[in-house]
Amino acid sequence: VSDDGKQHSELRRFVTLDEFPRAIFAQGGGNIRDLGGLKTYDGKSLRQGCVYRGGALECYLEEVLKSNERSYSLTPRGKHVLRDLVRIKKDIDIRKDSAGVLNESPAGGDVELLHLTLRGYELFYDTPWENKTKELFDLLADESNYPVYLHCMVGADRTGTVMCFLEMLLGVSRKDLIADHNITSLSLR
Repeated sequence: VSDDGKQHSELRRFVTLDEFPRAIFAQGGGNIRDLGGLKTYDGKSLRQGCVYRGGALECYLEEVLKSNERSYSLTPRGKHVLRDLVRIKKDIDIRKDSAGVLNESPAGGDVELLHLTLRGYELFYDTPWENKTKELFDLLADESNYPVYLHCMVGADRTGTVMCFLEMLLGVSRKDLIADHNITSLSLR
């Protein structure tokens, strides 16, 4: 469907293998993928449909909206994908500036929005963030919260750091851990 909704292409379907990487196309979102399928050291794979990572589902930052950069937001079709097909229960936003600006998940009111400000890279370890990090990993340890969608602005730095630690804890092989981190470089954002 074109951006203006006037043109439609023929609808076709295909099935992909249940292997990593499993990218999710939610129109208006970007860099969205399922951690499921990543291989572990013992030869098993992470279960699909539990943890999704990606970029923000909307752009609300004034400086971006005022600049020449293209603003973006999840379209109704994108909302349908995340809400009805992927069935996201929790939208975990780890950006600092989104708390107080967003009161509802861009995926829809039935998706619970959680603000857990975290930092990336070496700042992930800083004392001011340790309680939020613990809160996030406690939330991820509870299967009743799945499926979750975890994101920062682009899904690279903060999200990449969190996913790296989660994948290490789950026993993901070094090869797949590096591959997951590098796939973000293919994102349009």
